[in-house]
Amino acid sequence: MMLRGRSAWLVVGALALSVLVNVFLGGYVAGQFRELRTGAGLAAALMEVWPEAYRKPIRRALVADRAALLESFATLRKERRQMLEAIKAEPFDENAVRDRMDDVRDATTAVQKRAQETVLKAIIETRRAEKP
Repeated sequence: MMLRGRSAWLVVGALALSVLVNVFLGGYVAGQFRELRTGAGLAAALMEVWPEAYRKPIRRALVADRAALLESFATLRKERRQMLEAIKAEPFDENAVRDRMDDVRDATTAVQKRAQETVLKAIIETRRAEKP
């Protein structure tokens, strides 16, 4: 079947439009992943949940504790890599995978605890400063 005339141009136009939309959406999705990977989008989203009066003190506290937080994240990444290695190991050892999953869970809890303690400290200091 051969398209001629106006029908051919409509098909070509529809295909071109489809390609443009897909490229745009692909770029948008890639940008979202890049933003989350760098932490910029995630950090901004996390800060929005706090009342305005607490945002700057929390941000300052997190920046001050940045080295320890990054170390906690590095430990978590290391534990995840070790878990994936255990999953891929031959022969498969279920107990080793369970142990690595426990390590990932512990590292995740440590990251959360560190960040939450830092945020709580900033909130407490802000509340104390608010009192007359």
